Amino acid sequence: MHSAQVDPIHAGAIVRSPRAGAYNVVRVAVGGLLLIAAVLKAVEPSMPSLTSRLLVMSQIFLECSLAAWLLSGIAPHTGRFVALIVFAGFAGIVGWKLLSGEESCNCFGRLEVPPMYTLGLDVVVIVALALARRRA
Repeated sequence: MHSAQVDPIHAGAIVRSPRAGAYNVVRVAVGGLLLIAAVLKAVEPSMPSLTSRLLVMSQIFLECSLAAWLLSGIAPHTGRFVALIVFAGFAGIVGWKLLSGEESCNCFGRLEVPPMYTLGLDVVVIVALALARRRA
């Protein structure tokens, strides 16, 4: 186990273990991915009905909120847990769309991405979040 040490170059900044660095990379990458997905949905919405519009707007809000939480670094253990649950839900929805034969999951607005690729991305995010735990 690595212990934290004071970094003399950065005025008392604490050098974290390599695992904490991996967690920071993962949380920033996942936060960025969520923001990209939300922006693509907001800029190029594909929502014919009022129900669809409300659902997509709710998803944009969820993605932006979770992205802000992860990027802020506040309550990292809880944020990681919530992100794991959200991406497991995303994987379930995309898996259902894949089995249904849909050509795109609409996860990135009108940018057509086959569900197989998005499911793979969701699984990679889940594994990365599970492995890159921040140590207290």
